[in-house]
Amino acid sequence: MAYIYSDNALSGVVIDDNGEPVGGGCIEIRKPTQRSRSIVFNEWVGVSDSNGYFEVDGLEPGEYDVIVSWSDDPYSFHYKAPPYIARTGDTNIRLLLPGGGRITGRVLFNGVPLEHYGIALSRPNTISLAPVDVRAVDGRFVIPHIESGTWRILLLGAGTRRKVIEEIKVDQTSLDLGDVVMEHGHRIEGYVRDRAGVLVSDAHVFIRQSLGAARQQSQLEAWFQGNFEAISDLGGRYLFDGVDAHAVPAETPRIWAMHDTLGLSLVSELPKSDTKLDFALSGIAILQGIVCGLEGRHTTVFAVHVDEPQNARMVDVDDEGRFQFEKVPPGDYVVSLGVPQTKPATVTVVDGQTATVTLVTPPTVRLIVRIGLNRGDELLIDPPIIGVRMLITNGVDDRCTLNFVPPGKYRLSFDGVNWTAITVAVMPAEQTVDLRPNQDP
Repeated sequence: MAYIYSDNALSGVVIDDNGEPVGGGCIEIRKPTQRSRSIVFNEWVGVSDSNGYFEVDGLEPGEYDVIVSWSDDPYSFHYKAPPYIARTGDTNIRLLLPGGGRITGRVLFNGVPLEHYGIALSRPNTISLAPVDVRAVDGRFVIPHIESGTWRILLLGAGTRRKVIEEIKVDQTSLDLGDVVMEHGHRIEGYVRDRAGVLVSDAHVFIRQSLGAARQQSQLEAWFQGNFEAISDLGGRYLFDGVDAHAVPAETPRIWAMHDTLGLSLVSELPKSDTKLDFALSGIAILQGIVCGLEGRHTTVFAVHVDEPQNARMVDVDDEGRFQFEKVPPGDYVVSLGVPQTKPATVTVVDGQTATVTLVTPPTVRLIVRIGLNRGDELLIDPPIIGVRMLITNGVDDRCTLNFVPPGKYRLSFDGVNWTAITVAVMPAEQTVDLRPNQDP
């Protein structure tokens, strides 16, 4: 084993409760300035070798937080030891990684073990929609390396309703939940027809939490997010035999049908019980356009069909200010922009055709706020600017970028007490301000 000794290095060993080396421990090294961040930037990530040893060289001189967690199981992100504070040159770090407790159990559905399902672990009053895929003939699961405390478990499988088990008390031992019995989900069925009333096969029926493009994810992840899909058979019939989309803490789930050549149906809210729901395909068209005045900034376009005002389709604008909704049902639309004071446009979309619309943004600027401190607080703006969000976009020099700020006088603060007064001019298109709090009321 080759040990390194350097003023820019950190190295050491990972051990368990008994002082034995832990191979495969996940080590993260980050600057202390990242402690308050919801999104952190690591300087280095690696794993301990079979002897529990790890080493890293080439770090900037200074103090670092060294964090170790289990990496040999899919639940490892639930247990992380407290940070070990080290300075570069420390080559004798000993990181304790306790084994923690574990939760076991068996999942039953329709009186027999459920062989495939997802399980997610989270703290009370929170919910995790990132499941671990469990495949077991006997329906059993094991969640290892759990930090002591109170937890909740969410389970979901094909055809089942969500099962949430609250107030699970975990210590450093094993806790068996026994048999976890799953209930049947809602049954949604019906037929898909074209505009002439003819039954349509191979139509896709979607249940989703939003009308935006679905991201790439596994079927299990989609179910946990409240997203489901069925295909109509030769007789035009579709069937969801057990879904549970309303339990997701999001907007009311929507359901609609689509065929590659015959188009889309209008969108409906998903009923909260077993139901029969038919769809009529009304054709397919393209809605596209351009946004003037963005000057390289990005935003989102919203299109609302007048016959379904509760549903907004969304698409991002590209670098050239263009946007396109590739598949929409024909009809009249109101098209708007996520930019303050932008006037919406109305357009009629015809089956089989492309409709084009132009949106013009009012004069706004991109405002870069250099905060001069390493912090992750929310930036307060007075008076508030509708549609403007603040994000910490740079973890190096800590700046906030605010797009689409109308010219005018504002005050900025991180605590609501100390304010900095600024004036945003009409030009240039990008302006920078140093946030130096003062006591100006």
